[in-house]
Amino acid sequence: MAEQPNKKALYTYHHEGCRCDGLALHVIERETQYKIPGLITLCFDGTDRGHMLDGKIIERTEDGFTFQRESGELFSFQECTLERFKSSVYKNVGNGANIAAAMADTADLWEWYRKEYPLDPTW
Repeated sequence: MAEQPNKKALYTYHHEGCRCDGLALHVIERETQYKIPGLITLCFDGTDRGHMLDGKIIERTEDGFTFQRESGELFSFQECTLERFKSSVYKNVGNGANIAAAMADTADLWEWYRKEYPLDPTW
């Protein structure tokens, strides 16, 4: 099984009450500032801004994971393959149709997003 979260992956994420999936990249697990055993801070770039969520990963799968915030709200993260991007995700992304058409495979898609949205060195 691949280690999740995969730091090179582009993910889609969905949470309760959200009508569409968001994109997440540069996903990092950190020790929470509160130093509470079992609690982590999940950091990721959502292409429009950074996110830092306190909680815990409650399930890891081959291609993703489920994160539960302290409030109980669940976030489901799944690696975004080119097939998935082309079938639905592109509709929710600025210039998504052009991005989808320009990519040859999932590795190209992930690399394009990492170059377009580089990791902030202060993370």
